[in-house]
Amino acid sequence: MHNKFSILTKYIIFWIILGVGLIGCTIVTIYQLYTHTLYQQAKKVAEQVIIFRQWTASYGGIWTKDKYDPKFGYLLRANSPETTLYSTKDSLIANEQNNNFYLHNPALATRELSKISERFFGKYGWSFRVVSDRPISPEGKPDNFEKEAIIKLKQSKQEELGQLYRKGIFDFQSYRYRFVKVIRVRKGCLKCHGTPDKQNPKLREAIIAKYGKRAQIGMNYKEGDVRGVISVTIFPDVKAVAAHFLKPTPGNFFLLVIFLEVIFVTLGSFVVVYWMINRIKKLRDAARQISIGKLDIDLGVKGLDESEVKDELSQVAIALERLRISTKILIERFKKKRA
Repeated sequence: MHNKFSILTKYIIFWIILGVGLIGCTIVTIYQLYTHTLYQQAKKVAEQVIIFRQWTASYGGIWTKDKYDPKFGYLLRANSPETTLYSTKDSLIANEQNNNFYLHNPALATRELSKISERFFGKYGWSFRVVSDRPISPEGKPDNFEKEAIIKLKQSKQEELGQLYRKGIFDFQSYRYRFVKVIRVRKGCLKCHGTPDKQNPKLREAIIAKYGKRAQIGMNYKEGDVRGVISVTIFPDVKAVAAHFLKPTPGNFFLLVIFLEVIFVTLGSFVVVYWMINRIKKLRDAARQISIGKLDIDLGVKGLDESEVKDELSQVAIALERLRISTKILIERFKKKRA
């Protein structure tokens, strides 16, 4: 079967297969590099949320003055008939009457922050939620991906996982990168989520008053337990990324170098093979001429010493030249004997 194709045809087929393989490997490499970039981006978002929660928890929550989001409400309200405002240097600035202060515990403050991220996901390209397999509020209920992720994280004892979702390769609008990171119960969390002996009585009463019977679902945790996950969704602009990646800018100079190297190697190898094939063809034609008795041909190797020649094709030509000379001598002797 392999004898039915010329060396040049085989070489072209080889390069086509190699080219397809290189393109496939390049696509896979770019895909893995891009998903890793999305993973790192999602991880940074989750870590920032964790830092925000830790900061909020370190102060026992966030108090807002005379304002709160009716959708989320608040945990505690404090009324001050008279509030005196001082500067950092204890200078009296103003006296205000009948102020209300609203407490947002870390979980509530994070949910409010997540709502802002969902509102501006079109601008920033990402959003996040805080969900749990034991949610107190409806906003904390996980979707199918988050539910399965929580189960996997608990079973594997991993802290995070991510995955790229799409409906079709060319359905760029459907691309989503989903990432979840574990939220573990810390000592400060036990004031609200711990067992009754660890809880702050006032906070426990406030949570029950806010969420009713569902409040019990989010209690009785121990330090180190998985309370839930921070779920980050990245909305990648695949078209823009591809356009930027292929754009001939100084930042993408290495792509141009790789492209030129591929062209140089391909063309260079074709030149070499073409030169080799031409020499092989000349040797083939010479062998044919010798086989039919046409011995007055020039193989271009006269005067060459085989021991000093390293080129294999030249060595074949020298051997063929010896065969030509030997055949010519034998024919001449045969003619003389007949004469």
